[in-house]
Amino acid sequence: MKEVARFSFPRQPQGDYLCIADYYEPINGRGVDVVELQAVTVGAQADRKFESLQGSDQYTEAYFFHGLAVQSAEATANYMTNLVRGQLGIARGQGKRYSWGYPACPDLDDHQIVWRLMPQIEKDLGLQLTESFQIVPEQSTVAIFAHHPDAKYYSVGNIDRTEQILGEKA
Repeated sequence: MKEVARFSFPRQPQGDYLCIADYYEPINGRGVDVVELQAVTVGAQADRKFESLQGSDQYTEAYFFHGLAVQSAEATANYMTNLVRGQLGIARGQGKRYSWGYPACPDLDDHQIVWRLMPQIEKDLGLQLTESFQIVPEQSTVAIFAHHPDAKYYSVGNIDRTEQILGEKA
């Protein structure tokens, strides 16, 4: 079987030394493993509605609408994760969904790999990446689902972004 892509997930520098890759079969392991990549969005219409509310000085409505749109994307992602659990025949609650930009996999540039692996993401869902690898429309999420029974959430280090923001050591 030919390798088509590779993610470089960071490992915790201390504690349990966890890494998302630990939840998958190693390259020379016992066999083939399954990886689920997921992309969901509530669509560009939500961005346009939010901007319209903001533009007409309806800030409270815009705030609540934005929250609803973000939560709708998250609910859709949870629904899809549960659907995959059912298809894989694993227990409800087993495995974890990791989105890039969060503590276990902070590198947003890995979105480029997802876009290569899922070429329909732009055409079918209308998702785009900015130069800094942020997803547009904002009320969208892209993730990898690790179905391993020991998968858990963790951080690979200090999530203080001061150094990135200031461009110097804090």
